[in-house]
Amino acid sequence: MFYDFIKSKISADVAIKWPNDILVGNSKIAGILIENSLRGTKITHSVVGIGINVNQIQFADYEPPATSLAKIEDKEIE
Repeated sequence: MFYDFIKSKISADVAIKWPNDILVGNSKIAGILIENSLRGTKITHSVVGIGINVNQIQFADYEPPATSLAKIEDKEIE
């Protein structure tokens, strides 16, 4: 779903880095985070976060480096 959305917005090559990142070239543009709380051997609840870098231009130093739709397309995305 996120892969298809990103592919529809940019002309660059998009790839899935298993298990939770979407990359454009060597740069991360989106990711999914799941955090579980356990009680014994049972999951009591989960929090799921999904992020796509859309119009952010500047990023801290990350590994892999981050990018955004706007940075790749060199224009603001609606």
